[in-house]
Amino acid sequence: MHFLPTGFWRPDESDYWPRADATRSMARSSYYSNYGLLMHATKTAAIGGTICGLLAAFGVGIATQFWCVLPVADQWGMVEFYRTKVEHGLTFADWIAPQNEHRLALIRLAFLLDYDWFQGRSIFVNLIAVLSNLVLGSMIGALATAGLAAAQRAFGIALSIAFFVSPVQIENIVLPIHMSHPLVCVLAIVAFASTARAGTEQSQSLTWIYLSLGSVATLLCPFTMANGIIASVIAAGLAWVLPAQASVRISITVAAFAAVATCLWGLQLPSESLHATLVSAHGIRDAINFFLAFIGLAGAFGPRALGGIDVAIFVGIAGIAVWTAMLLRSLERWRRGCSADPNTIALFLAATFIVVTGIMITLGRAGAGPAEALSTRYATFSLAFWASLIGTAWRMAPELGPLAGLARRSAGVATIVMLLLSYVAWFRVAQPSYARTAAADVVSAELRMGRFDPTHVLLIYPRPDEIRDEVDFLRSRRLSIFAQ
Repeated sequence: MHFLPTGFWRPDESDYWPRADATRSMARSSYYSNYGLLMHATKTAAIGGTICGLLAAFGVGIATQFWCVLPVADQWGMVEFYRTKVEHGLTFADWIAPQNEHRLALIRLAFLLDYDWFQGRSIFVNLIAVLSNLVLGSMIGALATAGLAAAQRAFGIALSIAFFVSPVQIENIVLPIHMSHPLVCVLAIVAFASTARAGTEQSQSLTWIYLSLGSVATLLCPFTMANGIIASVIAAGLAWVLPAQASVRISITVAAFAAVATCLWGLQLPSESLHATLVSAHGIRDAINFFLAFIGLAGAFGPRALGGIDVAIFVGIAGIAVWTAMLLRSLERWRRGCSADPNTIALFLAATFIVVTGIMITLGRAGAGPAEALSTRYATFSLAFWASLIGTAWRMAPELGPLAGLARRSAGVATIVMLLLSYVAWFRVAQPSYARTAAADVVSAELRMGRFDPTHVLLIYPRPDEIRDEVDFLRSRRLSIFAQ
C-alpha cells in the first residue's frame, strides 16, 4: 500500500481496480440479465395477447352470423313496452314494471333507443350485447393485472376478453335480451371497485369521484337483473367493513337501500313448479348438484367424453373449494387489521357475487333438475366467477411465500384449460344456434307475407297467440322485420 504525502492512506491500485472491474462486470451482467427477462416477458405477453385477440375476433365473428332482427323469446316483452310508449306514453311504473322476477329498466332503455333510432332492427341492442361482454372482460383483466407492465396488462385484458366472447356463452351475445347478464356483472364490479377505492383513498378529490361512481353503480345494479340486489347489498356492506369516511358509508348505503326497496316493492315472484325442493334428501341433492353445475358450467362443454353434468359438478367443487380458502384467508387478514388492495377486493367480491347469484338461481330453478344449470344463458356468470377467482388467486399468490410460484402456475394452467374448453364448446353449441336462427328466418319470411302460423311461431315464443297484437303493431309501424 502507498501513503499520500499528507499521510492519508491510499489503496494499492493493483488491489483496487480489479475489484472495481468485477463490480462493474456484475452490474452489467445483472442489467443485461434483467433486460433479457423483461424482453422475454414482453415478447411472451405480445404473443399471448395476439392469440387471445384472434380468439376474441373468432368469437365475435361467429356470433354475428346468428344475429337476427325478429324478436325472440322474452324480447317480445320489449315490443309490448315500446308499444305502450307509442300509444299511451311511459310512466315511472312502466319503466320498473317486473318482467318475471326482474326489473329491467336499463334493458328497456336500450331497446327503446333501438326502436327510436334504428326502427327496431336490433342494431343497437346487438352492439350493446357485444360491448357489455367486452367491457366485462376488460374490467376483470385490468383489475387482475393492476401494477404490471403495460405489455403484461394488455395480455391480461385480451385474455379476459377472450373468455367473455367465447362460444360457450354465444346465447348471451346473439340474444340482446341477455345483455342483462354481462351488464349486471359490469355494474357490480364498478360498485365494488369504486367503493373499495373510496374507502381506502387518501385524496379527497379522488374519493368523491370513486364515491360518485360507486353510488350510481350501486343504485343501478338491481335494474338490470334481480341478482343486482345482491351486488347492492354487498357494496353497502363493503362500505362499512372498510375504514371509510362517514360520507362514503352513508352514500353507498342510501343508494343500496333505495335500489333494493324500489325493486322489492310490490314484486310478486312467478308461481312456478321449478323452485328447489329442500324438504327431501333427493331435492337437497338436486339443489346442491344444480349449484355446483352452475358454477362449473364453463368447463362442461368440452369433448363429449370430457363434458356433461358430472364434469360441471367436479369443476364446481374445485371452484367453491378455492373460493372458500380465499374467503377464510381474507377474513383472517381482516381480523388482523391488514391493509387491503382495492383491486383484489373487487375481484374477490365479484366471485362472491356469482356464488350468491348461483344460490339464488338454484332456489328458483333447481326443480327442473341439475341439467338445467347447463343452460348456456348462465355461462356469463360461470365465466365471471372463474375469471374473477383466477384474478384473485394471481394477486393473492405473493402472500403464500414459497408457494407463490406454484399458486401462479396453477392459476395459469386453470386459465388455459378453461379458455380452451370455452372455445371447444363451439362444437356443442353450434347446432342449436343454427337451428334457432333458421327458425327465426322461416317465421320472419312468413310474417312478412302476412301469414301467422302458430306452429312455426312456437319456435320463437312459447305462447304464440299472446304476440299477435305485437306483430300487428310492428307491421303497422314498419318496425323490426317490416322496416324499409
